[in-house]
Amino acid sequence: MRLVGFAALAPVPWRNGGGLTREIAVAPGARLSLADIERDGPFSSFEGLDRIFVVVQGAVTLSFGPADVVRLDPGVAPLEFAGEHAPQAAPGAPGCRALNLLVERGRHGGSLRRETWPAGRRVDAQDLAGVFAVHVQDGLLGCGGARARAGDTLVGDEREDAIDVLADSVVLLARVATRFD
Repeated sequence: MRLVGFAALAPVPWRNGGGLTREIAVAPGARLSLADIERDGPFSSFEGLDRIFVVVQGAVTLSFGPADVVRLDPGVAPLEFAGEHAPQAAPGAPGCRALNLLVERGRHGGSLRRETWPAGRRVDAQDLAGVFAVHVQDGLLGCGGARARAGDTLVGDEREDAIDVLADSVVLLARVATRFD
């Protein structure tokens, strides 16, 4: 797995200009990125893609309509919705950072799952079956001589090196699978 450090990720404007995103990784039919939401406004629309959205810092309220409002913070499970359903976002002060996994609807399935790993744990290839990225929400991981801190991501399909949990950590595991009908 290779380390994608947060500091190396260049922020670029959203499609609609309403915020900034940092692309972490692209896999066939999928994209993983971090989005900064600093002001009220709509999400960008992604026709034909499913979005899995999880807050890693701050809080945000998403409104899909008058009767469909969701408040998210780092303790809330990932939210899945169709990419073309671009909700109105209202971040809490001082803003919000969220991890987004976009997958091509019908051809790929994806998931983001939050786990807490205790210091001293060794995570091997069997534990990571099907995972293409491990995002560190909080804590410290070691892998192949690299250290991943909060905001960093370990990406890759080759898992020759185990991941050592160097401090109690909260991680998000990203999976993408091709669907066969």
